[in-house]
Formats: sequence, structure tokens, C-alpha cells
Amino acid sequence: MNNRIRISIEFWFRGERINPMLELNLDELMRQHGRLPEFHPLLAKANQIGNYSYEYEMLEAETLTATALSGWVSENIVDQMLDTKGFEQRWHQKQRQQQMLEIAHQHQLPQDQNTFDALEAAFQLGQNKNNN
Repeated sequence: MNNRIRISIEFWFRGERINPMLELNLDELMRQHGRLPEFHPLLAKANQIGNYSYEYEMLEAETLTATALSGWVSENIVDQMLDTKGFEQRWHQKQRQQQMLEIAHQHQLPQDQNTFDALEAAFQLGQNKNNN
């Protein structure tokens, strides 16, 4: 997978228009954290904006815009806003599907929707038992 986005924000500070931006590999962030981190601190750090500055407060008060650069992440961007929860859920689902594909291949099972549905049902059953 290669889900990349560009996040940016625009605000005014001391009469100057500030427009920091940052390109992110969402797959890498998901592998590192298991979820997407807050983007404001990443954007500030990449653009040398201190966490305890008035400039950072201005940055935090504005809404981030997201632009898809590559991957299916574009399906989770509506009106230049990233649906982070939707992306995270779909990313985890795709990871499970890849693991199921490997299991099906190892056990010489047909790699069709019925096989995936059965493996997904078994996974959900295991999740439910672990949660009870």
C-alpha cells in the first residue's frame, strides 16, 4: 500500500500569511502507531513552529486540509478533510485481508469471496471470545 497525503493549514500571524504543509505516508504511520497520530503537532514540528508558541496556538485553531497524493486514501477525503476513523478501520481491514490471503495460499484454499468471508467470520468469532 502507498497511501500518501499532503496536509496543510493557512493562518495569519503578525500580519503574515502562514501556510505550512507536510506530506505523510499514512501506511508508515499506521504501522508505527496502529492508528493515525494527531496531525497538528507533526505539521508544526516539520515547519519549525514551537509547541508553546502563539503561532502554534493559531495553527491549532485552524482546520487542516488534506489532499490525496496516492492510494485509496482519496476515498476517505471529503471536502478536503480526512476521515481518520474511516481510514483507520479500512486500513486494518485491508491488513486482515492480506493476512487471510496468505493463510488461504498456505492452506491451498481457493482465493475467493467465500473463503475470505469464512476466514473473516472465524476472526470475528475469535475477537468476540477474547472480549468476553
